[in-house]
Amino acid sequence: MLRFVHTADLHLDSPLRTLAMRNPALAELVENATLTALIRTVDFCIEQSVHALLIAGDLYDGDQKSMHTAAVLTAQMRRLDSVNIRVFIIRGNHDSLSTITKKLTLPKNVHVFDDRGGRVDLANGLATIHGVSFAKPQAPNSLLPKFSHPVPNTINIGMLHTSLAGSSQHDVYAPCTVSQLDDFGYHYWALGHIHKRSVQGNKSTIVMPGIPQGRDVGETGPGTISLVSINEQGHVTVHEHTVSPVQFEIIEVDISACKEWHQLLDTLLNEIKKIRKAAPSEHVIVRIIVSGKSHLHFKLIRDKDLLHSTLQSDCDAIGTLWVEHLRIKTSKHDKHNSVVPSHEALPDLAAIINDSVLESAQVNVLASEELRVFTSKLPIEVRHLFGETEHERNRMLSKLLSEGSTELLEQLSIGDESSTEVSRPKDSRGNKS
Repeated sequence: MLRFVHTADLHLDSPLRTLAMRNPALAELVENATLTALIRTVDFCIEQSVHALLIAGDLYDGDQKSMHTAAVLTAQMRRLDSVNIRVFIIRGNHDSLSTITKKLTLPKNVHVFDDRGGRVDLANGLATIHGVSFAKPQAPNSLLPKFSHPVPNTINIGMLHTSLAGSSQHDVYAPCTVSQLDDFGYHYWALGHIHKRSVQGNKSTIVMPGIPQGRDVGETGPGTISLVSINEQGHVTVHEHTVSPVQFEIIEVDISACKEWHQLLDTLLNEIKKIRKAAPSEHVIVRIIVSGKSHLHFKLIRDKDLLHSTLQSDCDAIGTLWVEHLRIKTSKHDKHNSVVPSHEALPDLAAIINDSVLESAQVNVLASEELRVFTSKLPIEVRHLFGETEHERNRMLSKLLSEGSTELLEQLSIGDESSTEVSRPKDSRGNKS
């Protein structure tokens, strides 16, 4: 029986991109999350007495220069060497940028495949590991021609960093199809690059293990690795194992049925508790989206900061739970689903904003420059969200200006309504003053 652990996309040294990093306590928690996932992976390999650890690309996040991380990686590889566990690594698109990856002196148990491809025997010939690394960050063509044919009378395992058939939203990396891999003749394909876990194939077992530690709220769920067993007849068994110390989750809650503030809080907190109970990782960072047609719409906009701080206090009481961001997507509970200005001047102000301000060339020039400065300060990975082309950027700018003017009118309407209120919630549970 051949047993090995398969992982990919550790992205060591990658900063966890989250607004919650503004919280010093949380920043300290997640600073070493990717390294913790690596150490837990090595712990698991030793506990399970596997033959090998396979890392299918993007061990590093890019041109990282942290010698601390390099030292930790080397120490973990030596731990595996001390118990005779082999390590096989291929370089992905991020690794090809890393100066540390190229200069590391790793122990003798580690084999890093180069871009020409090759194969290595494992477990006294019980298995053959085939692998091809990226030479450059870009790999627009298939790497399958660089893989050798299956070796007879042995278990054949291929290691490939690939975007598979690709996506319109992502660049193409070493493209190939699942059917091509299935027909290649290997027993198992250890893939990397796509951060969402998948297990495919009929003749062959084709596994994309997913990212072992999510880096932002776009990578939700626990981070896992794969424990793989293959017997001499070629039967493959794959088990998923969690190694992430932190996981991200997105909760969208329809609050249409909530008429009071305390009902809203109870509803949100119940959903948060469900997420915490189901999560296998020690810490959970949640983004909360509040949606639905609600009588509380105006109060949510006005008191968003109060709601956020109240929920975080409740999460603190639960423990190991953090609110990354609170987004309000509710609408006013009326048949027109629109702002109802209560002051006689607000309709005229709305007309001025729509007809004069939003159409003003000067306003658009100033807003465009502000958006340019804002996006230049964002991580390069997310700048495309504000438009890949000038046309897309202008459309996004118009959308932001329109949404901003609507929110301004809502806030003014709230202010006018609140001037006639005789009572307001005194605390987060709805007690009146």
